[in-house]
Amino acid sequence: MRHLKILLASVVGVWLLAACTAIDIDKTRGLSSKGTAFQKALHVEYAQIAFGEDDEGDPKNAVFFDKKAQAAAQGKGVQPQAIKARNLPGNKVGELKTARTKLLAALDSGAREKAPKHAARAQVMFDCWMEEQEEDFQPKDIARCRSAFEEALAAAEQALVPAPMAAKPAPKKKVVPPPPPPRDYVVYFDTDSTEFDAAAEAVIKKAVADYKSRKKAKVAVVGHTDTVGKNDYNKTLSDKRADAVVIRLVRMGVSGKKLKKDRFGEKSPAVATGDDKDERKNRRVNIRISN
Repeated sequence: MRHLKILLASVVGVWLLAACTAIDIDKTRGLSSKGTAFQKALHVEYAQIAFGEDDEGDPKNAVFFDKKAQAAAQGKGVQPQAIKARNLPGNKVGELKTARTKLLAALDSGAREKAPKHAARAQVMFDCWMEEQEEDFQPKDIARCRSAFEEALAAAEQALVPAPMAAKPAPKKKVVPPPPPPRDYVVYFDTDSTEFDAAAEAVIKKAVADYKSRKKAKVAVVGHTDTVGKNDYNKTLSDKRADAVVIRLVRMGVSGKKLKKDRFGEKSPAVATGDDKDERKNRRVNIRISN
């Protein structure tokens, strides 16, 4: 009878502890988290696993995870469980040590900030793996916790991989348009004259407009005559005609530094004729605008 009472007392004690634990866990799950995104995620994950342990009738581990959930909700630093804190099978210690080292490396490298949910789940599932491995009688639960840990850790580590730098576009080469080709303008004169008629004025205006449209324009002015008169006289006349054009160009905005003048008299006719022949096309000044 005495043994029966002791057994009943033990059962009632375990039931009462489980009941109290359930109440605490419910309260923990409803806490308002004060910490970072990582701590908030820890709160949720630890509270969930605490609830599961309590539901399975494991008050000791339910309380353990419940306390970690409360600490996370209060914004406290919560670390993954130390290897020595569990009585682990000897042949499992090595792989759990390696797993914990990888977990801490990811957490300390910024996973808490860059992937708070994945990092929190990896930590909680590591603790779950530790707890199930200590009990060592539910292979499916061990595998479940380990698999969840590895999946979450992989996601957290992936978040730490720097995004590939976008290739810098090749600098655009400045396309410099080719300069416009040279253009020739011809001013014609009456016999033995250096005066401009209306047609000559119009040609000079076009030449000046062409000059002003170019950034680095040069102007060549060359005077000519027909074959009427003596050669020396015609040289002088062609020079006077070139001078008249140059003066007009400068007055209209052409820089004198950009001008080059020459004269050929009757020696370079546009139309070949005999001596002493009146030919208007030979009584001219050629203007070439170029770059």
